[in-house]
Amino acid sequence: MKICPQCGTQNQDAAQFCAQCSYNITNVPLTAPPAYQQAPPPYPQPPYQQPYPQPPMNVNNIYMNNPVSDKNKWVAFVLAFFLGWLGIHRFYVGKIGTGILWFFTGGVFGIGWLIDWIMILVGSFKDSYGRTLSE
Repeated sequence: MKICPQCGTQNQDAAQFCAQCSYNITNVPLTAPPAYQQAPPPYPQPPYQQPYPQPPMNVNNIYMNNPVSDKNKWVAFVLAFFLGWLGIHRFYVGKIGTGILWFFTGGVFGIGWLIDWIMILVGSFKDSYGRTLSE
């Protein structure tokens, strides 16, 4: 079998021209196909390029999947009602920074304390991860 160097088609030994592209193949030796036409051997993908079976979990992924907090709305309200001027309800939901602010300013002079009561009752008060409090 002669292989046409022009198009790579296999032709019979006695053929003078390529059946595909009409190239003159009389002086072409009987050889195997050129190396550039052979498929490369399959190599496995290196481990550092293989995809993860799932993305690695981090704190944001865990809390984005659960929009409701594990902290109770009514516990936070009772804490805010009796000890809100100390910021205990804010410590309860994980808002440590504003809890310290409430502690030293008396619930931001009573105004922040009142706003927190209303927000807890309405259901818009959130924990430190931005999740709504559970019922």
